[in-house]
Amino acid sequence: MDNFQICLMWTMQWEDPRLAYAVTSDNKGQVLSGINSVKWPADFARIAALPQALRPAAVAAFYRRCFYNQWLAQLGIEIQKRAFDCGINEGSGAAIKVLQESVNVVRKTAPFIVEDGLWGPATAAAANSVDQAALVSTFIKGRCARYRRIVAVNPADEPYLAGWLARAQA
Repeated sequence: MDNFQICLMWTMQWEDPRLAYAVTSDNKGQVLSGINSVKWPADFARIAALPQALRPAAVAAFYRRCFYNQWLAQLGIEIQKRAFDCGINEGSGAAIKVLQESVNVVRKTAPFIVEDGLWGPATAAAANSVDQAALVSTFIKGRCARYRRIVAVNPADEPYLAGWLARAQA
């Protein structure tokens, strides 16, 4: 299994745990394996229109195109799958920023990387240059802190916090 497939299966445990590839409703419209009809209307409609047997490949292609890239692919698998999942759940920019912040925390001394939320060779190289276990642990803590800040700013999101934290801590 290649690293993209490992990352995808890691994320599917939350986005579509039964791997049903079925259309369901959520609080923001309809969803198919985590692909929301409001945020991704064209992709959602195209995949939902496919016969059930063709949906798994289409879902994988969507996640590869939208969330997996050459920089993410260069990371160690434990941080790679968490950054991939974070990007899907929170947006790629947020995931990259949490990764960059985590690298700087683990690194402790200069040179620090710019925390700009953008992928590039400096972020990939810096992430690979630090202790991977410490990076994963710090990334998890950073992601949890981010979710708590979201709820502090928007208390209406509080019902989602337990699920978000469980996902982040996996």
